[in-house]
Amino acid sequence: MYLVMTILILQNMVKLKADIIYEVAKMNTEIFLIRHGETIWNTKKLIQGQLDSPLTDNGIRQSNLLSQRIKKINPDIIYTSDLKRAIDTANIINQHINKDIIEISGVRERNWGVFQGADWSKVKKFFPTQYKYYRNDSKNYKIPNGESYTQVTKRTMDSLEDIVENHKNQKVVIVTHGGVISPLIRDLLSIPYKTHKKFVISNTSITKLLYNDFGFSILSLGDIAHLEGEKNN
Repeated sequence: MYLVMTILILQNMVKLKADIIYEVAKMNTEIFLIRHGETIWNTKKLIQGQLDSPLTDNGIRQSNLLSQRIKKINPDIIYTSDLKRAIDTANIINQHINKDIIEISGVRERNWGVFQGADWSKVKKFFPTQYKYYRNDSKNYKIPNGESYTQVTKRTMDSLEDIVENHKNQKVVIVTHGGVISPLIRDLLSIPYKTHKKFVISNTSITKLLYNDFGFSILSLGDIAHLEGEKNN
């Protein structure tokens, strides 16, 4: 009798565990982080920050190629940084699916303050003191009129958590910036700040995240198959 009861208890425990796993599996939110298309300042290697520069012809081409990927993904909604280069990219990739686009400041590029609009050689020349402070503690140093790396990471992670909370079990595209995606990936993977970054976030690349009760998982990183002529869902 005791043996039968033990078997029944174990069976119920296994069923309960399976039910829990099934419920968690149903609560998957897919996030597609997309860097905007190439801009004129990208080609000139200028620090854009929260200033803006129009998409190049190549950036428009990249976005059009990306739109075919997004059509296959068929997201429920599109979020975008409120900077024009991201908005323009979002509008192009939305051309085949006609989803709602929500502009938010939480995923805009890092504010590089007085460094914006210059390349690094000019930053060193015209802002030598600020550049020295930045080099000595680039994680925590708040650039004059700008943000620190730490502030950007917190701001963007807060926005990401708000989005997944409001879109459970949905597919969400977020058009944003390299200076947003890279800190998020470092944070999710617990990569030490001073460790050399061994990944690339190219223009119009897709970084796919999965969110459930276990937290965030990274399913793909910097995917640019659409720019390489590959067929990929």
